[in-house]
Amino acid sequence: MYRQDAYSTLQPDASFAPQTNKELPQLPIVRSSKTVVSANQSQGIFFGNSIMTLEIAIVLAILVVSLVLFISEKIRMDIVALLVLVTLAFTGLVTPTEALAGFSNPAVITVWAMFILSAGLTETGVAAIIGRQVLKLAGTQETRMIIVIMLTSGVLSAFMNNIGVAAFMLPVVISIARKTGVAPSRLLMPLAFGSLLGGLTTLIGTPPNLLISNGLKEAGYEPFGLFDFSPIGGAVMIAGVLFLAFGARFLLPERDPGANESETIDRQSLQSQYQLMERSFYLRLNEHSPLSGRTLADANLSQALGFQ
Repeated sequence: MYRQDAYSTLQPDASFAPQTNKELPQLPIVRSSKTVVSANQSQGIFFGNSIMTLEIAIVLAILVVSLVLFISEKIRMDIVALLVLVTLAFTGLVTPTEALAGFSNPAVITVWAMFILSAGLTETGVAAIIGRQVLKLAGTQETRMIIVIMLTSGVLSAFMNNIGVAAFMLPVVISIARKTGVAPSRLLMPLAFGSLLGGLTTLIGTPPNLLISNGLKEAGYEPFGLFDFSPIGGAVMIAGVLFLAFGARFLLPERDPGANESETIDRQSLQSQYQLMERSFYLRLNEHSPLSGRTLADANLSQALGFQ
């Protein structure tokens, strides 16, 4: 028989001890189930068995405010993210070194590079060339258009940023919708899904893949290769394309612009529609030139130079 104290070692009862000269081994210490609160925790607020410290309260407040700003969209998302970073450093929750350490992360630098690559493809006219080929392959059948748009955006997003792919494919898809008479909403949603699914197929296709690979490298393991995600990501992409083209096609929204709504055409849409990237030129005028400050209509160059 043994006697048990809450915070002491189990000791044998002398009345039941065996008649031997050997000492019994000490049994492990048995602690009670009561929680012992340290002195620094006593300054917090208890919620059941947990405690709310000032640091936790500040982090939760920052999280709630940032979510409200993200949802309301009153402030740009990148500015909100920077404000959160500055607030965490200002309150002392993280050091300035820790706050700025993420900007040197290879994943962040790669994402920046992908945005530059996307802009380069748009400005050099590659996007317009791809758009013409997509329009030629898509035809006029809606199912075929969905498949071609999703596959094209998926292949591009495997090596480019998803947002960049959606940005320069947007005027292409809108142009296809205008020429075929299909509601733009029924083609733009497949574009969004295609760019998202395509990013799953390669290491650089989406930021989470880069972060996971970089985490493996920092932990001392071999990082993922460029196409290690392709078998699983490619299967997911193909399944998504088939499901959206044949299974969920009837669920796509059909939202035509109203008769009184003015159609908004952005700069990239105008470039794609009028092929400005192939036919436009940049000229720099001298400040004393008679053409300085005048529009092409005011200059009337065609008549002055004898062009019809």
